[in-house]
Amino acid sequence: MRSAGPSQGSNSAPVGGSEAAKPRAWGDHTSAGITPKVWIIAAGDNVGTVVGDGAPAPVELPMIGAGSGGIRLASPIPHGHKVALRALPAGAEVIKYGVVIGRLIRPVIAGEHVHTHNLESMRGRGDL
Repeated sequence: MRSAGPSQGSNSAPVGGSEAAKPRAWGDHTSAGITPKVWIIAAGDNVGTVVGDGAPAPVELPMIGAGSGGIRLASPIPHGHKVALRALPAGAEVIKYGVVIGRLIRPVIAGEHVHTHNLESMRGRGDL
């Protein structure tokens, strides 16, 4: 019988004599220590997603992914939430992933937080 010890191929074994940092699991929305930026998923999106530590306003964040340049936040936006990339009127379709995900219930300015307080979802409703 083999002795009990770390199994081969285990990713939980210590590295270099100290415990390695644990990778974040999918769905872990903590963002400590990650420089904030705005991730643009598809070229036609009119919102981006703040990734990294939530950023207070006013601050300019770099855009990554399908966008480039920067966007100045008009309001504080937590990690994982949407930010308007340009001014949008009430009733405008919100596009993320290259598809319509909802409609604005009030106008927003560029850099403003887009969430349930100003966005009506159009996904999975069944009544549209």
